[in-house]
Amino acid sequence: MHADMVTPIKPNSKAVGFKSFPGHWMDVRNEQIWQDHVLEDLRVKKIILRREDELAVFVSMKRADQTGLYMTRSYPEELKLHIPPAEFQRFVNNYRNTFRNKYRSPIEKRDTFHITYEQLIDEIDFEDNIAPKLWDFLGVR
Repeated sequence: MHADMVTPIKPNSKAVGFKSFPGHWMDVRNEQIWQDHVLEDLRVKKIILRREDELAVFVSMKRADQTGLYMTRSYPEELKLHIPPAEFQRFVNNYRNTFRNKYRSPIEKRDTFHITYEQLIDEIDFEDNIAPKLWDFLGVR
């Protein structure tokens, strides 16, 4: 995403959204866009979804890169992955740095909601604990 690709938020918009992955931060041309148009815009509420199982994230990324299938859960059975420890460690370092430092807003307590993938798939915990807080955060209750 580059500055000329950013669409201003329309005054009467009810919701605006997009998906960002830690790899998007690796292109330094994107950093100013995130700061100016997302993180520092007080009108933008951020829902930060992170997966606790970093190996699962890495394997998913490698599978998608190898097969070109980015929106699927089923991969060929014969698919084999080699995971070089140094490459995985670089991934983990970038992943953690992104969530600890990059996806941070100056007024995080007011405009950012953190949730993990694992919280989303635990239906009871999500319904009882997470959903009510999320709906309040979004102002939809």
